[in-house]
Amino acid sequence: MSTHKDAQAERVTLLELVAYWEGRVNTILLTHHFGISRQYVSADLKRYRELAPDNLWYCASAKSCLAGIDFQPILTSADVAQYLNWLGAGFPLQNAKLQVITRACQVQYPLNEMQVNTEVLDGIPEAQRLVLVNQADIRGVV
Repeated sequence: MSTHKDAQAERVTLLELVAYWEGRVNTILLTHHFGISRQYVSADLKRYRELAPDNLWYCASAKSCLAGIDFQPILTSADVAQYLNWLGAGFPLQNAKLQVITRACQVQYPLNEMQVNTEVLDGIPEAQRLVLVNQADIRGVV
């Protein structure tokens, strides 16, 4: 039987996974994915910030928590296989551009049959964080 702490741990872990690989996470993803209220998501974000205070920061214009430049996963590995397994299970991406790319790749190469060059993918999270931080800085949010 799953306890409240187990459920929150699962949600916080997903929050970190998505923030690391997509550069941001918002309440919509977690409320839809887990069927929970925004209050639970707010509690999960608060819990994650207690665990890793420098990993996420809220950007009002993006209505999302953005991954900090020095984001260091504490609950998940930086292994792309973990993220691809989550995507392969049919869960949505937050980033519309990534959705299009992923759908195109899945049509041509289903995730379970793809040979992934992890050296190429390893640079994506840092590049995504730099782009998001620069965009926020330009808007005067930082």
